Amino acid sequence: MYTLQVKQNIKIMGSGLMKSELQNRAEKNRNQRNQKAHEKTVARSDTKRYITQLANVKDLQEVQRWLDNRMSELKD
Repeated sequence: MYTLQVKQNIKIMGSGLMKSELQNRAEKNRNQRNQKAHEKTVARSDTKRYITQLANVKDLQEVQRWLDNRMSELKD
């Protein structure tokens, strides 16, 4: 990461996104207040990446079994 000195410390993220220290603190506070929702969002994102980019057929069959089991648990 590169740091620019302006009025605030601003970090340039890999995607070219610029975040100030204030934004970083606000994000951290929001994540602490909404930790459960944040954990769910991260898990969902990781799951989608696993399914769409990393898993092979055998892995997807296992995921399908997990989904089937979970669906039957929720229906009961």
